[in-house]
Amino acid sequence: MAAHVQQMLGMSEGYLTKFHQKRKDTPDYLKDLKILEYDILYGNCDLYGGENPFQATNLIMGQNDITITNAYNYKDYVCVEGSNFNDYSVVYINDKAYPTEIINSHLLRVEKAQVTAGNIVSVVQQGDDKIELSRVYLQVGESENK
Repeated sequence: MAAHVQQMLGMSEGYLTKFHQKRKDTPDYLKDLKILEYDILYGNCDLYGGENPFQATNLIMGQNDITITNAYNYKDYVCVEGSNFNDYSVVYINDKAYPTEIINSHLLRVEKAQVTAGNIVSVVQQGDDKIELSRVYLQVGESENK
């Protein structure tokens, strides 16, 4: 639909837009579109003369960086202090995910877990699909065990 509207406005920039505008009524439209998409995303970039014209960047999810400043035991909980935690923050201890309760944007709590010196505590941003979007780490030191 976007390609149709752009065509009505006299706009035909970009390979995909041009493809949609010129090939939408051909019998092999969907098959050819899949081939074109594959080449752009995973193929040899034949569309661009064999070279990907796009430079990879270090994408970070969200507007603010997630940080961890402390992780410690409190009763039968692990508390993780930091900043910018949200509903998608999940605590991992030594690469094992734990059900995580968000207290506020600066404090996460994990029930029935403990950390010891040398443990790696991570806060991972992940959606319901469990796909990791970002991760920050903290190695637990001696002073973090209360």
